[in-house]
This record gives sequence, structure tokens and C-alpha cells, in this order.
Amino acid sequence: MQINRNIFFSEALISFLASKKIRHAVLSPGSRNTPLTFAAAGNKKISTYSLIDERAAGFFASGLARSTKKPVILICTSGTAAAEYLPAVIESFFQKIPLIVITADRPAKLRGTGANQTIYQNNIYGDHVIKAWDVPQPEPDQRYARKWSGVLGELSDLIDRGLNGPVHLNLQFDKPFEPDAFTDNLAAAEIRMLKKSLRITSKSGKKLPPAYKMSSELNKKITSVFHFVIFCGPDAVKSKEDSAYIGRLADAFGAPVLCDAFSGISKQHQSRHTFHSFHLYAGNLISEIKPDIIFQFGNLPVSKAGEEILSMKGVTRVVVNREGEKRGDYGNTAIVCTADIASFAKETIRAAKNKKFSDTSYYERIHALEQAAEEAKRHSLESILFTEAEIIKTVAENCTSRNLLMIGNSMPPRDLDYISGLIRGSLNLFHNRGASGIDGIIASAAGIAAGSVSRTFLIIGDVSFFYDLTSLQIIKQNNLNLTIVLLNNGGGKIFEMLPVKRFPEMIRQYYHTPAGVNYRKLISAFDIRYDNPKSVSELTEVLGRRITGCNVIECKTSIKDTIRLRKAAEEKFSSNLIV
Repeated sequence: MQINRNIFFSEALISFLASKKIRHAVLSPGSRNTPLTFAAAGNKKISTYSLIDERAAGFFASGLARSTKKPVILICTSGTAAAEYLPAVIESFFQKIPLIVITADRPAKLRGTGANQTIYQNNIYGDHVIKAWDVPQPEPDQRYARKWSGVLGELSDLIDRGLNGPVHLNLQFDKPFEPDAFTDNLAAAEIRMLKKSLRITSKSGKKLPPAYKMSSELNKKITSVFHFVIFCGPDAVKSKEDSAYIGRLADAFGAPVLCDAFSGISKQHQSRHTFHSFHLYAGNLISEIKPDIIFQFGNLPVSKAGEEILSMKGVTRVVVNREGEKRGDYGNTAIVCTADIASFAKETIRAAKNKKFSDTSYYERIHALEQAAEEAKRHSLESILFTEAEIIKTVAENCTSRNLLMIGNSMPPRDLDYISGLIRGSLNLFHNRGASGIDGIIASAAGIAAGSVSRTFLIIGDVSFFYDLTSLQIIKQNNLNLTIVLLNNGGGKIFEMLPVKRFPEMIRQYYHTPAGVNYRKLISAFDIRYDNPKSVSELTEVLGRRITGCNVIECKTSIKDTIRLRKAAEEKFSSNLIV
């Protein structure tokens, strides 16, 4: 039987991945990855997407993995194509998004010889992948097949335990690549032996939550103090059960739960202890009513106020996550607990069951601050119209519980976080806060939309939009149901809110980055519907239309209004406290 050895082993790889219930592959066109392309396209269990731009393809795959909650295959050719995946691999690593990145490569003997399109890509992603394999070019013998089986066995174990980030397979191929260009003539018995050698036996099952036992240090600490705060950063909770255990922990310790907008705690699952407006009273917590212990869940917060709370001196942070990561280097005492939320909450509540928390005034003071802060934010939002915060609130409240909402980087996540407590209804939020880059935002949202039957919404700033403009082609090509709300404040205006604003000439020349383009014309070039509302009522009307496919809504805004809104809220909050 005649075979092409590159095709044979590529088909074995893709069939194995399909057997692990992986159903999506994102392909970047190229020559060296031809065997992988044919294998993926020929597997009936795999849905494929062929995307022009490798950088966008990487982010598209990360979005697709998030909305489907399953690993996604990502395939490209050799050379700089593999390098283009790096930003998405980095984002996926820090968000723990499961990607299986497969890069085709030239044979190792060509490295360092000046051979065309040959780079050192065997470890190109460095520490930003969980595991990397550099696989030699295929040989049609059992020895090679057994080595290949070993690689697949390691990958199988990672998938079975719950793949918690990207992995990288760098596969060396020599010509020819096409299925009708045969490289070997093997007897049927030889083929059977190769396939037998490729059989994989998984060594482990699903990874169980780590067994948690409270340390004597923490036990002593929590039973000797009275004032607690719970802080839920981005991606703190993954389920209704997680939210419920956060609520039980709050009840047991009389602790307010300070929630980042991206914490994952939805409105339906919030307890009476859940607070969102701490941005205005972080200073009060630090100077007047400092807690003894902060239970910290999730990743680091979006806001400066959240960082200030976690960095309080004289406070013990109890940092809880399954990975045992420190999550922030703030110079205060940090006790890291390697546990899931349920295990930690059960053990901690049990340890404190005989302790009576008599100082209810502590909780009541923070609750009063929360109410004053929320009222101040509501007042300022109603006073200064068509700010970016009001636009975000309007879009969020027009999303149903089935819709998905992606928030870009720079100002949009900060504005959402600031007013999240005022938003009615629950949100299915997505973000690129792993590395917080402005690249690949549209492509990520396109991937999220591709994995969902419901409409996806994206709120994005003008610099991020311009940077990823060509990803509109992905949306059009795949007829995705995506509404993009473009907040155009003239480019890079977040720097008006940072300390560098003290240098206006430098800001003007080096930090403000207006693209100076007509977005209506650019968007029309992709044959995508464009709207430009001038008020909340016009925006609400546009959002209420029944639309299939993609549309872009450009809202022209001013950073000065954002600054005024926050200043007005601070002044109103101060006056509320005086009264």
C-alpha cells in the first residue's frame, strides 16, 4: 500500500484529537502544514476555519475555546507564521485557555543553515505554554511510531486532566506534503503494526480538586481577629456553586464581598453582601476601617482602587486558587491556599464555627459606604450624558441572559468595572485581561461568536478597533452574529487619566494616537452595516433592531466627560458622607 508518511502521521494526530472530543480547528494557509490541513479538513468530526492572518487566527481560536469551553486546534506553516501566534498564546496562557497549537517546521538539520523560511521555532513560545514537543520528521517504522505514541500519551493525559492553557506541538516535515505524492510502499501488515504502535493508553483521569487542609498559621489567624473582607477579582468564580460558597463564607465571617466586574458573580447569584462601588471608598477602608484579613479570590483587579485595597499594609491576604499562585506582590503578608472555593470555604467555616463575630458595626459601616458610593455614581451618570460609561451600561442592559458580551482593553473594562453595580441584569462576560493587550480584540470576539448560537456584543475602543481592523473580514467570511460598539474618543485618551498627563506636549506627540480615518467608509468596505447614534435613546433604538450578521455602532465620545463623571461622583460621595 502506498502512503505519504506526512499525511499518515498527521491523520493519526487529528484522529486522536477528535477521539478526545475536540471539535474545532483553525487553519492558517501555508505549504509546510499541508499534511495537517488535509488531515483536519478530511476528519468529519472536526469543524474547520481557514483564516488569512495568523495573528488574528490565534485570537479567534482563543475566543472559540472560551465560548465552547473545549480545546481548539490551531495549525500553521513554518517561519514567522508560528511567531504570529505568540500574542494569542500569551493571552491564552494567562487566561488558562485550552489551545493545541500545531506548527509545521522544516527538518531540524536545516536550522542555522540559512534555509528559506527556517527559524528556531521548536521552543518559540517559551514559558507561555504548559508543554512543548519538538517532533522529528516522520519515519514509517515502529520505533518512530512508539515515540509519536509517547507524545500523544502525554498530550492525552493533559487533556484528560482538563487542559488548563496552551500546548505546542512543533512537527517537522520534509517534502512531499500532498496525499497523492507517495513516500513509501508498505505491506498491509506493516500498516497494521504502525497503527498498533500508535495506540495510546491514558495514564490518568480527570484531575480532582486539590485536597485542602487549613494550616495552623491560618487557623490561628482567623480565630483571633474580627474584621474580614472578601475580594473577588476577575474570573474568581466559575459556577453557581462557587458563588454560593462565597456567600456562605461572607455569612460566616460577616464579611462584605467586594466584586470586580469580571469576577463571574452574576446578579442572580449575588448575596446581600456583594458590593461593587468600592472605587470611591477604598481610601476609607485603608485609613479608617481596615480589615484584619482579606480573602482574595480570582486574578488581580482591573481598577487601581482594587489594587490599593489588596496592598493595604498591616493586613493579611489569604490568596485562594487551585494553582497555588501568589496573585500579587504587594508587600503585605500573604498566605497562599492551594484549593478550590468550595474546599476552602468548607474548611474555613468549620474552623471558625465556634467563633462569635460581635462587631456588626464594621460590616454596617462598609455597607453604608457602599450605598453612598452607589448613589453618587448613579447621580453622576444621570448628570453627564452619553459618556463611555453610560454607553457601556446601555449596551449591557440590552444584552439578554443568553447574549455574550466581550469587553476590549484600555478604558472599556475600567468603565464597566466602575459602574457595574448600577447595571440591571446578569452578563455573560468575556475579556482579554490575561495580558491586557489591545491586539486581537475583534478576532477574539469573532471566535466567541463562532462558538455560540446567541448574538455576541463587543465593546471596543478606537485604537484597538483600528489595530485589529482586518479581523472584520473573519466576521464577514463566516457570517457571524456580532454587534461591535466602537467607542471613539480620538485615540489613546486613557493617558489623560494617568500620571503622564502632567506632560501635555509629550501626551500630544507620543501618547495620543488618533487614526485619522473615516470609520464609516472603512466599515462599509467590508459590506458591514454602520450606525452612528448621538444619544442613549438613538443607541437604544439601534440595539433594539433585529439584525443578522455583523453591525458596527460608532459612538463618538470625549475623555473629558469620563473625567468629569468620576470627579462628580467623588464630590457627590464626599457630600453624602458629610450629610
